[in-house]
Amino acid sequence: MHAHYQSGHVSVVQMAVLRDLAGEERADYFRGIQPIWGGGLDEARFGLFQRRLADSPEAAGRYRLLGWFEGARMVSAMKAYDLRGSCARRPLKLFGIGAVFTPPELRRKGHAAAMLRAAMDDYRRKGAQAAVLFSDIEIE
Repeated sequence: MHAHYQSGHVSVVQMAVLRDLAGEERADYFRGIQPIWGGGLDEARFGLFQRRLADSPEAAGRYRLLGWFEGARMVSAMKAYDLRGSCARRPLKLFGIGAVFTPPELRRKGHAAAMLRAAMDDYRRKGAQAAVLFSDIEIE
């Protein structure tokens, strides 16, 4: 948290933090993305599917649910994948990005962009050489 002093006024600006989602935060994220990426599953079945995916042994160390938080409030969230690929026959460590979501009332305020910058910086420090954004939203 930062405090700014100007003309006798104090304004407090909360620092945003990128971190793994836990418990009810995951459930909130799944509820938010279900109408977009639910694939015909109702909210309960979609949430169950997403929890099983996130908690599977195959996901360990390769799949994360990340949130961008201002204080205790999640203002954006995403799926993050640790992927491998190649370019010109050279192996690449890739950062996969999927299901980026910001609640409707918080959109167009830069939350997702800030989250993506922080996540890309984090994965770059971990050796990622490129990022890949996955999107499969159907336009009606």
